[in-house]
Amino acid sequence: MGYRLGVDIGGTFTDLVLFDESSGEVFISKISSTPKNPAIGFIDGIKKINKQVPFAYEDIKYLVHGTTVATNSLLEYKTARTGLLTTAGFKDVLEIGRHFRKDLYNLFQTKPPILVTRDLRKEVTERVDADGKIIKAIDQEGVKQLLQELIDQGVDSIAVGYLHAYVNPLHENITVNMIRDLYPEIYSCASSEIVPEYREYERISTTVVNAAVMPIVDKYLDELEKRLQELGINTRLYVMQSNGGMVTAEIVRRRPVNIIESGPAAGVIASAYIGKQVGEDKIISFDIGGTTAKLGLIEGGNIKMKTEYEVGGVTHGGRGEGYPIKIPVIDLVEIGAGGGSIAWLDEGGALRVGPHSAGADPGPVCYGIGGTEVTNTDCHVVLGRINPNYFLGGEMSLDIAGARKALEDKLAKPLNMSVEKVASGVIEIKNANMLKALRAVSIEKGYDPREFTLVTFGGAGSLHAADMATLAGISKVIIPPSQGVASALGLLVADIRHDFVQSYMSDFRLLDLEKLNNIFLNLEKKALTVLRQDGNGNNDYILRRSADIRYVGQAYEVNVDVPSGSIDKKLALQLEDQFHKEHMRLFAHAAESDPIELVNLRTTIFSIVQKPAVRKLTAGNADPANAYKGTRKVYFTDSGFIDCPTYERSLLQYENRISGPAIIEQMDSTVVVTSNFTVNVDQYGNLVMARCN
Repeated sequence: MGYRLGVDIGGTFTDLVLFDESSGEVFISKISSTPKNPAIGFIDGIKKINKQVPFAYEDIKYLVHGTTVATNSLLEYKTARTGLLTTAGFKDVLEIGRHFRKDLYNLFQTKPPILVTRDLRKEVTERVDADGKIIKAIDQEGVKQLLQELIDQGVDSIAVGYLHAYVNPLHENITVNMIRDLYPEIYSCASSEIVPEYREYERISTTVVNAAVMPIVDKYLDELEKRLQELGINTRLYVMQSNGGMVTAEIVRRRPVNIIESGPAAGVIASAYIGKQVGEDKIISFDIGGTTAKLGLIEGGNIKMKTEYEVGGVTHGGRGEGYPIKIPVIDLVEIGAGGGSIAWLDEGGALRVGPHSAGADPGPVCYGIGGTEVTNTDCHVVLGRINPNYFLGGEMSLDIAGARKALEDKLAKPLNMSVEKVASGVIEIKNANMLKALRAVSIEKGYDPREFTLVTFGGAGSLHAADMATLAGISKVIIPPSQGVASALGLLVADIRHDFVQSYMSDFRLLDLEKLNNIFLNLEKKALTVLRQDGNGNNDYILRRSADIRYVGQAYEVNVDVPSGSIDKKLALQLEDQFHKEHMRLFAHAAESDPIELVNLRTTIFSIVQKPAVRKLTAGNADPANAYKGTRKVYFTDSGFIDCPTYERSLLQYENRISGPAIIEQMDSTVVVTSNFTVNVDQYGNLVMARCN
């Protein structure tokens, strides 16, 4: 027996969840993030929780981490100096890209800078055709010369992406082996290692992104592991991937592109875990941190995934704006609407909120550590929703006078409005922005949000939960215990996961079933081999298969599940039918008489991690008098300031019932209950908010 520790580094706070395997107790802690060196906040957070719950550092048996290091390096354009070796005639693929643009009619739309400048893209004499046949052997002497040129130009990392390497990786393997033999200090990766799929632009872009962040992620993990060892923590470090699964730090060093959405993914995993706990399998995950709001959808207990994503650009994750990556990613919508989102006036004098955030440094004005811009958090403080004397359980006092003055000077006076009206307006605008994101993850994907339960968390999630549910027509909201650190909890309940893919393009009428089955068999063998190398010692695993299918001539695919076992003609027909139904659900259209084609085969392996046993609360009654703290003035849009009852969440009991309007306070967050909601405490300590009208 020992301890399990999850550490999630966000833009404003670093969250920690410690699970005692012997007692089943869960302890939480928060500490300000250290953006200039996230490892410092990581270690300081461990030291802080150790003071709260004294334990021997060597007793930490399982350590998991969610990080934004890779994402931030791309968003801030602080990647390594990267070179690219590609097939002769294809050095400009990254610049040509695709025709799609987010703002189609904007002639002045800017794209993020190419990660590899043209002088660092070298053309290699070699050629493989679409069937994998070698047309022109690789010129190895030429490769040596090009490598020397890149070294002389000061590259730190080299990406290798040849035409049709997803079918035959021989030339890429030769090149990468040469790099590692001749220049072992240089980071390198090949497209056939990272994403063995067709589509040259996306495949090479993914490989380049991986190469560009390799040195940054490797050095960060190296420093972090050294600091952990100095502290006396010698257990293996696991890192959350964008697909919602954990992998070892060793694998992340080779494939850092897989952790682009590390932190946000953990929150959706936590939502799925909470949903399973309470018997809800249709969930919208709603996570508001200090910098962003993240939403994901879970149907039938399964988290919705996608295999293409764009990182960077004006809107992180927005299509047609950033760097495309082809990896399995939880289907998230992420917008700049966090607790630290800045409210400002545009050139026309209109009030705007986000996407820029005050972050951890300098933070909101009310933190009193140098922030000067009005944020969403400042507005909640001024409106009485956040208790300035009970922030982080009283560890930190908030400057309400400073926040009020900033609101008055920067927004209220220019708009000729009261401070309260402006603060309420900021919150309403933020709610409207988040509603768009909620619709993007539900209605735009063919789902009716009214049929789902909203699971909300993050430091600012429950401040907006009731408003968001009302706007979206959702009748039930679940707010978990320790909601402010729910993403860190998601780290502890996530399974170890590895994804494998192989392109196999074939008309369904001409399927070579023997070849198809052999590809799946080889993918499964590879998955089991990697799982054994992972070294977690757990033989409890699950294998899942799927296929990307489309109508012949389409430019996009639909992913459908493939049952285990050998695929015969009967099963192939079932897959066709499944594809048509999924296409109808997604796009309200299906052409069942049109031919379809197979594009990619996928296999995922999960190594099941033992989940913390959740302690149930002792049954009480409907009266929450034991948790009552008194009243304070709180501003609501429909009624202005009222004497609002407040409650201490840690003192609430199973079966307690609270009618809105009310405020429920806890160490890591505040729950705003509007007049159209009632709250019941379930046996797991979740607050279950039900809409009255």
